[in-house]
Amino acid sequence: MRLICLIVSIISGILYLNFLTNIPIVLKTFEHKYIGFLSVLLVFFNNPFYGFTLIYQNTVFIFIGNFLIVIYLSSLVIFWVIMFERIHRETIMISSKLFNKKNKILFVAIFILMLIYFLFLSYFTKYYPGVHIDAEYPRAFRVF
Repeated sequence: MRLICLIVSIISGILYLNFLTNIPIVLKTFEHKYIGFLSVLLVFFNNPFYGFTLIYQNTVFIFIGNFLIVIYLSSLVIFWVIMFERIHRETIMISSKLFNKKNKILFVAIFILMLIYFLFLSYFTKYYPGVHIDAEYPRAFRVF
């Protein structure tokens, strides 16, 4: 299933980037460019290096997989934040001024927190495959 998602994301990314090259540069909006960036990241989100993770069982490949997932998810969250701000604050413009210092700090914070979370989960599922994290650490993931 992972291979099918990888192939579909590669094909859709190529088709979108082909569509993006047909748009004149003056008409490309922030959304066009960022979705093109996200379509490239989607290929890496589906982890084309997953076969190496299965064959070698090395911590480096597990980290690379988690790193790629976290990059995509944090970029997607920042895109949603920027689009929400853009809808409410900016009129329809070609470029956006909302990728500012505040959003960059938010991106770094989300990235670091998600990377720690994914590495924590990967560590426990690799070294303790039968452990149920919610049962072992009942207060670790509870908000209330």
